[in-house]
Amino acid sequence: EHMRREQIFSKKIEFEKSDAFQSALQEGLQHLSKEKGPDASSPYSRELHRLFLAWLPDEERHFLEESEGLGNSQKAEVAWLERQGYHYVEKEVHELRGSSPKAIGRQSQ
Repeated sequence: EHMRREQIFSKKIEFEKSDAFQSALQEGLQHLSKEKGPDASSPYSRELHRLFLAWLPDEERHFLEESEGLGNSQKAEVAWLERQGYHYVEKEVHELRGSSPKAIGRQSQ
């Protein structure tokens, strides 16, 4: 799955030479903020990704859309939690904005 995603994402160079990308630049794509939020994306990067997906053939777009989300190790961790009967709450990164988990441990005296 990883190699397939890499192969598809390598087409981004071709996309950036396409009429669709050039048109988006003329319409103001470059004016979107590139400041990264809590999920490490920006309005610019999200729109660029959306345009890239729209440019791809249907099969490749669907493959990428289906492979987004949890990585393989995270999927395995969730499967383990479920097999063990543990309850968990699904959260998106943007939902954690403003939360600041504190490390818990022994403080040196």
